[in-house]
Order: sequence, then C-alpha cells, then structure tokens
Amino acid sequence: MFRRHDRSLGFAFFAAAFLLLRGDPALGVDPTDSSPTANDIPVYDVYVTSERDVVSAVTTTREVTTDDMWQEGARTLDEALVHQPSLIVRTGGEGSPRIDIRGLRTRQILTLIDGVPFYSSQDGAFDPSLIPTQIIDRVDVTYSNSSVLYGDGPMAGIVQIRTRSGMTGAQVATAILQENGISDVRVEPVEGSLTDHYDPRSKTLRLSEKVYNSSSMAAAGVAAHEVGHAIQHARAYGPLQFRSAWVPVANLGGGISFVIIIAALFMGGAATAMGQTLGWVGIALFGTTTVFTLVTLPVEFDASRRALVTLQRGGYMTTEELSGAKKVLDAAALTYVAAFIGSLLTLLYWAYRLGLFGGRRD
Repeated sequence: MFRRHDRSLGFAFFAAAFLLLRGDPALGVDPTDSSPTANDIPVYDVYVTSERDVVSAVTTTREVTTDDMWQEGARTLDEALVHQPSLIVRTGGEGSPRIDIRGLRTRQILTLIDGVPFYSSQDGAFDPSLIPTQIIDRVDVTYSNSSVLYGDGPMAGIVQIRTRSGMTGAQVATAILQENGISDVRVEPVEGSLTDHYDPRSKTLRLSEKVYNSSSMAAAGVAAHEVGHAIQHARAYGPLQFRSAWVPVANLGGGISFVIIIAALFMGGAATAMGQTLGWVGIALFGTTTVFTLVTLPVEFDASRRALVTLQRGGYMTTEELSGAKKVLDAAALTYVAAFIGSLLTLLYWAYRLGLFGGRRD
C-alpha cells in the first residue's frame, strides 16, 4: 500500500514539473512572458570618478604654483620643493638629489606627472632634477599613506606634477616672460584677427582674442613669437631699437611721398629740373617705408628663433608640435618678406615712371 502511494506521489511530482517546464497556462505560467520575477537581480549603472573626497579629508595637500617657483628662482623640481614643510631634499648615493617626506625615503614616495608614475632609477627612486620647472604648471604634495588608492608605493606621500600642456596663448606668454625674468610687461587681449603685437612704448603684449584664449599649437606659437619681441626690447636688440626709432620717419615719409611723386609727374619728371628734384624727393620719402620693411626682417626672424628656442627648452610642446609651430612661424615670416619685396618693387616702379633711370615713361 505504501509503495503504491509512493509511486502515485512520484508520478504527480513528475507531471507538475513537466507542466512547469512547458509553461502550461493552467498553472498561470506563460512561456512568452518576459516580465521580471522575484528571482531577477536588478543591475544598476556604475560610474567611476576621480574624486577622492573621503581621502582628502584625512590627508594634507600643499600646492606649489608657478608663482611660488618663480619667487624661489627654481629651475628644477627639487629646487621648487626645497622649502616645503616636512620635506627634505638631500643628496643621494649617486650624487643626484632625492626627496624625503616625514623621514621616509624616496622609494616610499609616488611621483605622478599628469597622472602617470615617474621613476628614473632601477631602485624605484626618482631624480627630481630631471624635471624642469618650465614644464610645470602646479605641484601638489600630499602628506599621508595613500596606499589604499595607489598600492603599497606611496607610504610617505605623493608628488603630483601638473604640466603646462593645454596652456592658452596668454598662459604661454606669461610663463615665457617669467622664465626670461621680465615682470613689467602686461599681457592683454585685443579685438580683431591678426592683431597680435608688442607695444614697446607701454610694454604691453596684446594678443588677439582667438590667440589669447586658445590652447592650440598655433596660438602658443604666435604668443611665443610676440614674447620674442618683448625679450628683444628687454635685451636692447639693435634692429628692434632702430625700427622703433624709424617708425615716425616711415609714417611721415609714406604719408606725403605719393603727393610729391604725383606733383613730380605733373612737372614732367626727369625731363625738367623741378620735376626731377621733386621726383627724387618723393622716391626718398617713399624709401623710408622700404627701409622699414627691410629692417623688419631681422626683427621678425629673430623673434621667431627666440620663440622656437623657448618653446623647446621649456617643454611647452612635443617634437611634433614644435615642428608644426615652426611651420606657422615660417609662414608668418614670409609675409614680411613679401611686404619688403612689394615695397621695393613699388619704389622701383615709380622711379622708372619718373624717368629717374632708363629715361622718362609716359
């Protein structure tokens, strides 16, 4: 009797399981129903951010800005950090500087350059003298054990270096001026396009708004070029001084030269004594503008050379970016060459028309 009952019970369980697998409507199970059930596990969006507010609450971070480095006269990272509290810059076994934080050695300090770990020796230590301050925008020194974030390396602290990558034209200009010890030149925006210039009278470097606010390679190149003129002024560069003194002469000569040349043509040009005299006076006056365009050439080429040297030495650009900046500056320099050639050809044209050489031309 019990065996027969067990068989019936086993058959009932088997039938119920079969109906569930089929999804029989009689049991309230629809095989086409995709609605969530109690067994479904919800999955939520997960976001990973770089904010570490909890950690910052239990750590101490000191910021070293470009102004701080400028006041210290620091040339490399070790010189920029030498006066920071609880931090010691010492000489390592190989004669290179090493940094200790709160008595812990360099191997317990993590150095990050734009978030990337930087090591310069096989033992895990780094040489801070290899990092010039010209490429540094800011240094954050964190005093604490931050191994929960970065592993077992930064037992003493973290030195985070923010480079000047992505600097605007105004920031590049300011940084280069500071690097060359020039503190009395203002950098300000000016309306218009291709209006970038340096005014030696007011010691003001004016950058067009696109260059002033842009972080492009071309903006950095143009800003560095204009700073080159400020450096020339500070160093008493001869051609720049001559060009500055020649500006009023060229403005006066270029303004009245055509009036006298036209008067000389009405007087008969080289065919009459008065016409010939006026002709030479007019050509001489127009020649003042040609001289100006001529002396502009060494000034502009020297400014471009100074700009490229500064950009390379300061690490403001990569090798590829520096090559692109050179092309931009070379193209700008060619416009001054074209201006000189145009002025010279105009001078020769009017001299020829006046008959001052080759006979008079009607």
